[in-house]
Amino acid sequence: MFKMVAAAIVGGTSTFFGPIIGLLYLTSLEEIFRSTPDIVPFFWGISVIIVVLLMPDGIEGILGFRRGTGRRFLPWQRKAN
Repeated sequence: MFKMVAAAIVGGTSTFFGPIIGLLYLTSLEEIFRSTPDIVPFFWGISVIIVVLLMPDGIEGILGFRRGTGRRFLPWQRKAN
């Protein structure tokens, strides 16, 4: 349950892709520290704290996925001229 909430916080909640980005990030942390699984929750917690303090929009805010701004990758997201 914590992983889902942490993924939403770390990835951001402005778009559909934010929690997916957060989940990919947390899963990659899990895989990097596979040999020492006891410290994985520590790094999850540190990630959540850093995002809450320094990146209120999450990772998607840095990547430009915020609603109404940034790049538009999908055809139905592009504005008509």
